[in-house]
Amino acid sequence: MNNSAPRITIEEVTDPAELAASRIRQARFARNLAWFEKHAGEIGAKHRGKCICIAGEELFVADTPQ
Repeated sequence: MNNSAPRITIEEVTDPAELAASRIRQARFARNLAWFEKHAGEIGAKHRGKCICIAGEELFVADTPQ
């Protein structure tokens, strides 16, 4: 049994460019999540058991993750 605890590093990000990029990613995630929530029933009915990805508020469906 390994008794060493996992190491966790916490860093405070203050770089304005990095913070702005993070806000952009969060907004994009929120839009894609809202789109998914609006279409979840339809996605489940048509694509059950498939791998799905939502990007740019558009659905991508495949048999495998690759």
